[in-house]
Amino acid sequence: MSREVKGSKNLKEIFLGVFFYLLFSLFTWLLLYMYQLENEFSAKNFIFASILFFIISIACGYLLVSYLLNSQHKIQKQIIKVSDEVMHELNIPLSTITTNASMIRKNLQDEKDIVRLNRIEDATHKLKRLYVNLVYDITKDVLPIEKEQFAVEKTLKDCSIYFMEQGRNLFHFDLDATQILTDKIGFEQVIDNLLSNAMKYSKRDSKITITLKDGKIEIEDEGIGMDETEMLHIHELYYQGNSESEGKGIGLAIVKKFCDKNGIDFAIYSKKNQGTKVILDLKILVI
Repeated sequence: MSREVKGSKNLKEIFLGVFFYLLFSLFTWLLLYMYQLENEFSAKNFIFASILFFIISIACGYLLVSYLLNSQHKIQKQIIKVSDEVMHELNIPLSTITTNASMIRKNLQDEKDIVRLNRIEDATHKLKRLYVNLVYDITKDVLPIEKEQFAVEKTLKDCSIYFMEQGRNLFHFDLDATQILTDKIGFEQVIDNLLSNAMKYSKRDSKITITLKDGKIEIEDEGIGMDETEMLHIHELYYQGNSESEGKGIGLAIVKKFCDKNGIDFAIYSKKNQGTKVILDLKILVI
């Protein structure tokens, strides 16, 4: 599947290049002006020299920006090429496993063999989701993200399955039917991070409640909670309130970035040793 680069979201290098070029042009023009004062050029000659200078500056600026954009474009094309190759190469064995598992299932009778096959299919599904998320993370800053319409309640349940299968916490759902239009993969990553945190900082067998009412998602746990000091740092990249827990402290930073980008109101309420509640207001995305 070929994809076309439609623009860059990372223009830092281009901005710096143009800025320093404009600064150099201004400095050069000031030198020209000072030279004109010292040598008593006529106003007509100075205007002519200035016009000629600006024409040359515009031409040089165009060449500079073209060079920087071309370099950026090449990098983007290489990223897209690699991601497409990864998707293609991984999709072949995953499709083979899925097809053969379906064929084997038709002839299975033994319950233990059926359980083993279910595990294989679940692992295949998880692996496919992992590589889709990997490609998404690689290309999201290069390609425009296509928005999809989907059912939030189904996505919440689908994302919860992986955590429920661990047999660790009790999950309680209270979900209204809700359709939204947004970046689905990014939204799934948000929910995955929030559910992961809810489990990570909760005792085994404690309850995690997921509510969807009036366009708002609430994910509440009965875990260790956070004090005021921890709450001040929760959105910082790589910050971890509990240094003994697994993870790298990037979950809530990812959540906040997605919410800010998509206009989602994001709030966290927490008390030490009483649990944490996260609220996502999706009203702006509801269809």
